[in-house]
Amino acid sequence: MTRDAADRLGHTTPEDETVSDRRRTSMAAALRRGPNSREAQHLLTAELLEEIRRLNETSSEMAARLRSGILNGVLLVELAVFDATGLVERTFNTTAGSAAIVNHGSADIIVSSAPAGPAAPGQGKGIQLIPAGAGMTVPVGTRTLTLYGTTGQKVSVQVFTGTQAWNGGGR
Repeated sequence: MTRDAADRLGHTTPEDETVSDRRRTSMAAALRRGPNSREAQHLLTAELLEEIRRLNETSSEMAARLRSGILNGVLLVELAVFDATGLVERTFNTTAGSAAIVNHGSADIIVSSAPAGPAAPGQGKGIQLIPAGAGMTVPVGTRTLTLYGTTGQKVSVQVFTGTQAWNGGGR
């Protein structure tokens, strides 16, 4: 209930109360005066409209999540094999927050948070080295994840929308 509406009805609205608290208090007072009062009907209507708005927001949010196909924050779980160019590149419809990579091969892997280039980057921002036989969870913050490795080498990839605890595992 707005302050103007409360003033018209003769109610006071303390600054530290929430709108819902004030509305419930006003509704209780109106119902004590009589169950058929016009005031009670207006307050009940306001409560119902507030609930309908909340349900609309919630259902709109859920519909967006369903359209994107992301319900639990997991974008990808895959055992991949490096192609003839030595690449594994994945693109997502939303920003990936982190990737857990396990290198099953005998050569190092380079993880990049950028689209594939002509060669594996040696250093820089968004670049991570995964040693042979090691696994690591790294923050990525990108829509494209590129891994550089040896043709035929296997790598396990899990990509999440949020960040995961960073870890680095050795052999």
